[in-house]
Amino acid sequence: MEKPAAVILAGGEGRRLGGVEKALVKVSGRRLIDWTVAHLTPQCDKLALSLRADRPWADELQLPVLLD
Repeated sequence: MEKPAAVILAGGEGRRLGGVEKALVKVSGRRLIDWTVAHLTPQCDKLALSLRADRPWADELQLPVLLD
């Protein structure tokens, strides 16, 4: 059975979080983006990241980036 493709919408600016990007907020010592990638990777054949603009932290994820 083929697994679905997924796009992580990670372009939030975090205005209500004092300007901290939501993807970088830490929960139990890990960034939200890391939790999301870890949980989606085994469930998806293809995974991409949708961002508002280039972000330096996105490079380390080694995922295709779709600019919004």
